[in-house]
Amino acid sequence: TASLADRASGAGSSVETVELPPTPAGGFAEGSLWVHNTTASPAPVELAATSLAGPDGLAVPAHAVSVGPTRPDPLPARASTEVRLRVHVPDGQGPGRYQGLVLTPVADQPLLLRLDVTAIGGAGS
Repeated sequence: TASLADRASGAGSSVETVELPPTPAGGFAEGSLWVHNTTASPAPVELAATSLAGPDGLAVPAHAVSVGPTRPDPLPARASTEVRLRVHVPDGQGPGRYQGLVLTPVADQPLLLRLDVTAIGGAGS
């Protein structure tokens, strides 16, 4: 995952990024993304998230990252829907930038998911 996220965030990359708000250990970061069905037929929306790889080999585990709804009803033709992302940053998580991926079988590339975990007292990474 870390290698894919590093490549996805490289210069000149066209990979879309979802940037969650900076969050301290023990907190929750929330954001959303929009899924668009540009076809003439209903389409399933299937999303999953990986763990978030961070500095010095640290990681926020995949079970702390939720995507909801994970399998909403098929999206009607030429329609859009909001998907919520939520990360519970574990207590004691070290500060720094964490990156993971939001995956779907219908997209050419994953989305990069980025979160800065702040130090105690709110100082940045």
